[in-house]
Order: sequence, then C-alpha cells, then structure tokens
Amino acid sequence: MSSEENNHNFTPAESKQIQNFFRGNKEIEQSAIRSRNVKAMIGGMMTLIPEEVHQSGFLKDEKFIDVLENFADLECTFNDWLDFSLSGKDSLGQETQLANERDTRAKRELDDSLLVLDNPAEAFRIKGLIEDSRRETEIIDNYIRTRGKDISVEESMKYRILAGTIFNCAAVSIILGREKTQQFTSHISDEDLNYENIYKKYEWIFEGRTNNKIERTVVIMERVASFMQIDDDWAGIDIDTALNVPSVAIVALNEFNGDRVKAAEKLKALRASIVEDTKKQGLGLLPTEGLSLATKLLYKASEIVVNATMEHYEFLSKFEKFRDRMGTPTFLQRERAYIRGEL
Repeated sequence: MSSEENNHNFTPAESKQIQNFFRGNKEIEQSAIRSRNVKAMIGGMMTLIPEEVHQSGFLKDEKFIDVLENFADLECTFNDWLDFSLSGKDSLGQETQLANERDTRAKRELDDSLLVLDNPAEAFRIKGLIEDSRRETEIIDNYIRTRGKDISVEESMKYRILAGTIFNCAAVSIILGREKTQQFTSHISDEDLNYENIYKKYEWIFEGRTNNKIERTVVIMERVASFMQIDDDWAGIDIDTALNVPSVAIVALNEFNGDRVKAAEKLKALRASIVEDTKKQGLGLLPTEGLSLATKLLYKASEIVVNATMEHYEFLSKFEKFRDRMGTPTFLQRERAYIRGEL
C-alpha cells in the first residue's frame, strides 16, 4: 500500500461510500439476485446512488430482477457468438452453432421474463432497449475487425469499453426506469447505425461530461470496467489470439513486436491513468484501490486456473465430475474450447 493510502484521511463523501457499500451488499444478499454480474453492478450503484436504486423498487421486484439477470446472460452468450462467428475460422463452425443455440435459448428466456412484467409498456421499452444494445454491439464488433491490425492501443481500448458501455447503459435504464435514463438511451435509426454514430451516442461517457449523479455513476462504472478490461484482456490473451479478437493486450503486443515486457509496461501505465481518473470522477480512494487490487488478483487467478486445466486436461477428463462440469451450458464456452485444444 502506498504512503498516500497509509496517510489518507477519509472525506465525508468517501466514508459515506464505504457505509453505502456494506449496507448495499447486505440488501443485495437479502434480495432475489443470483447473478454475480448483476450483484456487482447493483453493488456499485448502491455505493454511489443508493437513494435512486431504492426509489426504483428494483431490489424488491423479482420480475425485474429476472429480466436483468436474463439480459446479463444474453449479453454473455451473444458475445461468445460474435467471437466465434467473426473469428474467420471455418474449423469453429460447431462452436459457432453451439453459441448461436445458447444465444437463442437465452433470448427466449429473456422474452418470457418480459411477458410477465406488470407494466406492458415498460416491457416493450426494455425489449427495444435490448434490441438496440445487440445491434450496436454487433456493428462495433464487425467494424473493429475490418480494421485488422491497423489500430492503436487507444482505439482498441475504446472499442473494448464501448461494448461494455452499451450494456451498462441499457442495464442502468432497466433498473432506474425511462425517465431517469432517457438522455443516454436514445434509439439510432437503421440508416444512421454505424460505428461513428454509436460512439457519438456514448461520447459523453468517455469524456466524463455529466449533468447529474446518475450520469456520473455511469461514467465511474465505465472507468472501473476499463481497468478491469485491461486485466481481463491480458489474462485471456491466448484465447483472444486464437479467436482473432483485437483486444487491448494483443494490440499492445503487436505494437512492440511480441515483446511481452514492453506491452505489459504500456498497459500498466494506461491502467494506472484510468485508476486515477476513476478517483477524479468521484469514487473514493479505498473503493477504487480495493477494486483495482481485487480485479488484478481475480483475473490472474482465472488465467492460472484455465492454463493449469488445459495442461492437465487429459488427466482431469478421467473424472466424471470434471466431465460433467465441462459439459454444463453455463461453463464459459471460449474457455472450454481453449482448454480442449479446439481453438
């Protein structure tokens, strides 16, 4: 821990965030939320804008919780499908088909959860919001791959975070409702749907231009997602290479002709600047540094587990419990294909 952190005196705002964090996590554990991704998102919002979350009634509405959890699942299956289908590898046809089947099933479950909402108008709005999210995500994924290796680390970072930002904005809108989020969930018509217009829609987040607490929370969530994305990309560099995903780590590695030390140094500096900006945007020092350390450890552990499982896959496959776990629909498809040596 740095001397700055050792000597740090908490401001009233930082102390309030810490209190909100623990109170929020207690409420989350008492709610019907099961998804770790949704718990993390709500935890961040309860740390920064607990009043708005309470006013929405989201934590007590199991039907809306089901919708958001199904949306989060759909986002994962959709991203897997994009990675396999846009990899340019004919050998991954079976994985692409499996990803498409998982995505279709997740979409059906989401549609079913929307049908039981008590407010049909809100269900219709959310359905359109999610469709916009998928359209925008597919456009930017297609666009960035057409650029090939002709992109900088900064451009790759923008692309990686833009995809996450699209999901976050839609998810925040599902939680808080239309009135409090309509300024950042506008629809882009088919004729105007391109990378440039999608970026313009979310440009205020990258630039940190906010008008209220909700917008500031969205910006902070994007900053946290940014340094998490760097850790995720570095941990998954071998999988992304196999799938031709232009991740931040791969672009940095290309920039330094495969020199992992120099690439890691550049990403370390980029990550540090994002962590500092997260503090400037309003997240306290302790929550920011705590999240920063936790994500480093989490993705490093993930990398170690995946690589160790791949190395000992033949031995582990002798055990029925391991085979069953690898065969479950919830097991991460990219990692499973990599572990099996199929990428």
